[in-house]
Amino acid sequence: NSWEKSSSTAANVIKLIEGIKTDILLNLDDKNLADTKKLSSVTSFVTKVRSAESSYMKVKAGEGEPETNEQKLITNRARLEALMPIANIADQVAKLKVTSATYADDLITAQNALNGWDTFKSAIPSNDAQNIEKLHGFLKTYLQALQDEQALAVKMDADILTLKNATSIDLQQIVITRETYNSLSSNGKRLVKNVKILNDLERANKAALDTIKAIDAIDVKAKDFARKTTTVETSYSKLTEPMKAVVYNYAKLEELLPIAKLMQAIDAIRPTAKDFKEKLSTAKNKFDELLK
Repeated sequence: NSWEKSSSTAANVIKLIEGIKTDILLNLDDKNLADTKKLSSVTSFVTKVRSAESSYMKVKAGEGEPETNEQKLITNRARLEALMPIANIADQVAKLKVTSATYADDLITAQNALNGWDTFKSAIPSNDAQNIEKLHGFLKTYLQALQDEQALAVKMDADILTLKNATSIDLQQIVITRETYNSLSSNGKRLVKNVKILNDLERANKAALDTIKAIDAIDVKAKDFARKTTTVETSYSKLTEPMKAVVYNYAKLEELLPIAKLMQAIDAIRPTAKDFKEKLSTAKNKFDELLK
């Protein structure tokens, strides 16, 4: 009969609501857990709520109408109704995709949804409250990180255009911009629209940039310090005068070069050679000069 059917339908919905486990959100404040795993937990929670909601909405009375028999029999419906808006907010944040053509607007929409969190907070059952608050904390942190990344990408695009349009080339700023770009997540890199311009700037100034990187990489404690330093000097000497002028860390090479050349000179001294004493004396004089 209809009563049995109503009872059966209600029992199925009750079971679906009971199947929503908020303890899946327990580790959302674990700093060692990757965001991908946290998002997986959030998505699982949202899916469970949506599944129960789908069945519940089939028996729920329309706006302004009296409750249906099935609805009255769903004893835990208040829990579902409390979790439904929370799941909607969580879904708005979790489903954000940088590949979306409306990503910037999607971030604003998600933030607006998250701003309404406290409106629904009081309805959360006490048994779920702690885990739902962890969800809230994660969504805020995660969304803020996405917003910061978006803002950085916008700034980078502007900086790259400034570099392109500058009357003189600023290789130091190009290096800084590349380092910033490399520090972005794979999603963050997708947000930088002008990366091709950066690539072109680097390609046009490759010889000078390679020399700058080689100078930066000189390590006085390394076994091959002397060889690497003189090799960099050779690279630098091959640059055109305008390119030499923009090698902003040349002072480091200039400072280390005499030491490297002295080390090579000492290494070349042979006790059995006829000019042994002369070379030893020259090396000693250069050493004394370096100490002054």
